[in-house]
Amino acid sequence: MSENQDIPDVFKNVFHSEDEESKRLENQAHKVIQSLSQTYLKNVHVQISDLERYIEQIHQANLEHRLELEDNIFRIAHNIKGQGLTFGYPLLTALGKHICDLVRHVHMWDNSLIDIVEKDIMDMKTVIDFPANTQNDILNKIEQRLDKK
Repeated sequence: MSENQDIPDVFKNVFHSEDEESKRLENQAHKVIQSLSQTYLKNVHVQISDLERYIEQIHQANLEHRLELEDNIFRIAHNIKGQGLTFGYPLLTALGKHICDLVRHVHMWDNSLIDIVEKDIMDMKTVIDFPANTQNDILNKIEQRLDKK
């Protein structure tokens, strides 16, 4: 989270006065949020790598192993979906939701489904390369692709 970004609303209500204690609490809140944001970025990179690995494995998996891989893919995508908005990555939330919806509603992992999920994962990697709350043409194209579905 950059220095010029506001702290979340939940913390704003705590800082009513200009006294030293409120300044100290505000600085402490900024540090906590920055630490959580850095941890989030590390974790989401690992989660995206795990998604890639599971998608690679699904090609050769038997039915029982595919079901296990589907569960893992859903769980990770659901985590990404749930955390993206919190840390300023609404497009990660949308991509995670898209993968969750595919896993829930499609019962056969054919090559076309795998291609779609691989594209979503590739787009996640692109999104996470930008700072939180970024808007640009690249991210807008990803959002438009999701909106077409």
